[in-house]
Amino acid sequence: MYLFFLSNAQVEASSLLHPDSYMRPLTQEGLDNTRRAAKRIHELLGGFELIVTSSLPRSRITGEIVAAACGYEHEPQVSNTLDGRTQAEGIVRRLIDQLEHETVLLIGDAPVLERLIAFLITQDEKTQVRVYEGAIACVELKDALARQGILHWLVPGATLWTPSQ
Repeated sequence: MYLFFLSNAQVEASSLLHPDSYMRPLTQEGLDNTRRAAKRIHELLGGFELIVTSSLPRSRITGEIVAAACGYEHEPQVSNTLDGRTQAEGIVRRLIDQLEHETVLLIGDAPVLERLIAFLITQDEKTQVRVYEGAIACVELKDALARQGILHWLVPGATLWTPSQ
């Protein structure tokens, strides 16, 4: 199975209007970049058997944009396990039933995806993976709990947003 991880693009800064990190929406630039990235993802990868987003509004919007661009015929599933309050092992255990699909796209904030990718590819608790805004990564898994996944690639968001030449 191949797990793809897509982090949210640019979000609004904390302000009186959006003091809670949970509710901060994508900026207009973030929305535009997400649309461009979704088109590139479709061109490069085709589609996914399953799309799962965190329950953060920005992740759900990202999921809807990517689903539409990739011709995904269902509503993306929403999982609060990707919201940042659950440890990586807990996320894997809760999502394990959904991991029967060959290609799964998980969408959320970068810190959650960083911890999850690191958990899946190594047993070393100190390993860190850096995921920037709008980045996408691909991890191949034989057994999600074995922690022997293979990180095939990690592409910065800016690479997806930049029009191909």
